[in-house]
Amino acid sequence: MANIYVQLEQALEQYDLRDPIFYFEHENQTAVCLLVKRNGTALARGVSVCSPFDHYDKEVGRAIAIGRALRAIKKMDTTEEINPNRFTEHKSFYPRNKEIEAHQRLDKARISFGYKSCYLPRKTRFELWLVDKKQFITCQKFTIRL
Repeated sequence: MANIYVQLEQALEQYDLRDPIFYFEHENQTAVCLLVKRNGTALARGVSVCSPFDHYDKEVGRAIAIGRALRAIKKMDTTEEINPNRFTEHKSFYPRNKEIEAHQRLDKARISFGYKSCYLPRKTRFELWLVDKKQFITCQKFTIRL
């Protein structure tokens, strides 16, 4: 995991980026890393949605989100469309209630972001607001570290 932070530091210098913006949407256990250029243009977004089958680890979710944002920059492309039917498309051995919860989380993430790895993303309203903030903020639904 330490390697991803080294890659992030290199990308910050190479692409003249601000410090990364991380936020976590508690209800759906979604970690987001937004990489923004110094002029305010969003260069990449990485999204990590925790499966209800896993125990959420904030550092792991953040590292996955960073990796996906860096992948978008490296490929200069948007990849990994969020598929809310991932757990219900195939006959699975998961409990039905967990399948439904997974579908709901992924569907909300798909509506908000569309892709797990996004190059030149269109910022959400929340992200537009965040780009101007320069401090640690905690509110009822989100935890944000800038």
